[in-house]
Amino acid sequence: MSHHLASTTAAASSSPSRRPSLTSFPSPLHRPSALFQQTNFVATRTERKPAPSVAAAAASPVSPLHRLEEMSDHEAIPERLAVVTGGNRGIGIEVCRQLALQGVTVILTARDEERGKAAVESLCRESNLSNIIFHQLDILDAGSRASLARHIETRYGKLDILVNNAGVGGVAVDQEGLRALNIDPKMWLSGKAAHLVESVIIQTYDEAVKCLNTNYYGLKWATEALLPLLKKSTSGARIINTSSLRSELQVYRLLQQQL
Repeated sequence: MSHHLASTTAAASSSPSRRPSLTSFPSPLHRPSALFQQTNFVATRTERKPAPSVAAAAASPVSPLHRLEEMSDHEAIPERLAVVTGGNRGIGIEVCRQLALQGVTVILTARDEERGKAAVESLCRESNLSNIIFHQLDILDAGSRASLARHIETRYGKLDILVNNAGVGGVAVDQEGLRALNIDPKMWLSGKAAHLVESVIIQTYDEAVKCLNTNYYGLKWATEALLPLLKKSTSGARIINTSSLRSELQVYRLLQQQL
């Protein structure tokens, strides 16, 4: 089924007197990157020569890109750290995989410790990754949120990316009734099956309360707990909020088998 990804961009701020909202951080694209800041610093210290003319640069056997790479090697680019809530399955586990493949150190979090650790082992084995670790997190539990924040503060000192992926659907589904409908996967992906599943969706007060607590308050509390660490990011922090109608990939796999 289709899902939508909403992202909120946040840049670190060191001022303790002004607490920015999640949408008020300026983009790091508005300032020079750390790489070019380091490059200019190295060039100033080592060369101290006037800039060469265009003709001289064109005649040089060494390309400007090669010089840039050599100068950037003097200082390592800071390691980036990401936290993904609800990272043990569905959209969350794939977000963890893709971030790790980009060289980001990923903290995969889940309420269930056993399932979370199994997800990390699966990712490391299937994708040959070593930069994914697990930490238990229940976004509705204050002690759990504080424990994660302390771990990050002690081991890393900052956080660069927060992916708020943990969430619940807010409804109960009669799985047997859903299977009995035998809906064509193509209809799922096109959005044309929504009216067909109304008979198997059960809406209750308890499910609605759980949905509000998890998808709104849980996200808000988790972000507030980690915001001080995001403000310490040296690469420009990011807060990404995901939402989906259904995060499972079973329909997509069924469609792949039919095509």
